[in-house]
Amino acid sequence: MALARQINEDNGCSERSIGFDIIVDLNPDGVTTLKKRTKFVLDNLLNLWENKTLSDVTFKCQGKNFAAHVNILSSSSPALYAMFLSDFKEKRERIVEITDFDPHIVENLLRYLYTGEIFRGNNRPTNIDVENLFVAADKYAIESLKEECEVHLSRNLTVDNMTRYLVLAHRHNSSKLTESTLDFMAENATTVFSRSRKTDWMEIMKSHPELAFQAMQRLVVGDRKKRAVKLKPLRKRVVNKWHVTSSEFD
Repeated sequence: MALARQINEDNGCSERSIGFDIIVDLNPDGVTTLKKRTKFVLDNLLNLWENKTLSDVTFKCQGKNFAAHVNILSSSSPALYAMFLSDFKEKRERIVEITDFDPHIVENLLRYLYTGEIFRGNNRPTNIDVENLFVAADKYAIESLKEECEVHLSRNLTVDNMTRYLVLAHRHNSSKLTESTLDFMAENATTVFSRSRKTDWMEIMKSHPELAFQAMQRLVVGDRKKRAVKLKPLRKRVVNKWHVTSSEFD
């Protein structure tokens, strides 16, 4: 770093300005050192997870136990941080009972907090696994994991899971997955409203009419002329059901 100082005198007064030249070292040795340090930290965290060295909390799920470290979990999950900080049973007994997820989901959730990997090695997770991990990430406020699950689910949208994903995104406040699903439905409108998908669509209209309304708006706004004839019967049904005017679709 080089430092330059300039002094200007005017009418007996001194004005001083100090400038700095910042030199960033981008030589290969510096990059290599950073990679080595990063690997050193990650290897140690992985070692803690695999060997359970000095573990101080146990997660119990359907007969399986997973030992972990309070400090590491608390640093990545605000929900777990609050649990261990407050006067809950989990803090006193250092045992966390989990009944709403399968053991392999709990294991992968905990492992992610150590390694940043969703599933171990090259094992490709099923969409159902990622859906459950997405729900768990939302419950324990692990935003980075939730975002990774959102990306995976958005890339694996199909006509068979689109309505389920739309409801899933709504329940867990996922704007990214909601937008991806609505776009997918708009792009596949012919299939969405085909006779073979009638049951799925009627179910979402019954259980989540606000989501059905959003999907209708996206379709109408996205390509009104092309789909006007096909959507007319459904549009009439929506207007009658929700007592809205046709102008609200415009």
